[in-house]
Amino acid sequence: MFYHGTNVGGLKELRPKSSNQGKYVYFAKNRLSVFPYLANPCQVALDKKYGKGVKTVDYRIAQYRFTPEGKLVFFDVWENYLEDTFKGQTGYIYYFEDIEGVTRLKSESEIYGLDRPIKVKDVDVIPDIYQELLRLSEEGQVELQFYKDLPDEYKEKHAKRFLETYKNTDNELIKEILHDKFELVREYEKSLHENKNRE
Repeated sequence: MFYHGTNVGGLKELRPKSSNQGKYVYFAKNRLSVFPYLANPCQVALDKKYGKGVKTVDYRIAQYRFTPEGKLVFFDVWENYLEDTFKGQTGYIYYFEDIEGVTRLKSESEIYGLDRPIKVKDVDVIPDIYQELLRLSEEGQVELQFYKDLPDEYKEKHAKRFLETYKNTDNELIKEILHDKFELVREYEKSLHENKNRE
């Protein structure tokens, strides 16, 4: 079985989209692996701040990993990331028993790609992604790691990572989101402003 997760319902056809791996429709063979893609945290943040669809951004953060035993782990990138991103959001998992011409994109990965459009046959609707994640966690199918429980070195690592993203992007909406979510980014902005005033 192949699965494709998205926040867009009612699709009749999936079309290839460009990414750093090429232009494909992306699939996973593990159904749980598509859960991070059921909602776009950056777009959700903008919708909550300005109203749904008022401002849009084509930038996605999907944070998860697998334990050595193969369990999927979802974790907070910033404080309340999981709840803010997924609570009250509807997700759609399109699935296919078999796909002709699908390619495994990396030998060590369970991500597959198809370089042509494909007609939709079946879809699972997840009415509230966060509630479903909590249910899966209670059943032991996934592990949820919340910000308050994460070690400081983890928080610092990801704050530094997204500070670099902030420095390297020209997209003002991405900058705004990272400013709102990370104290380190705000401190950096403050230092730039202070240095400019000294000139």
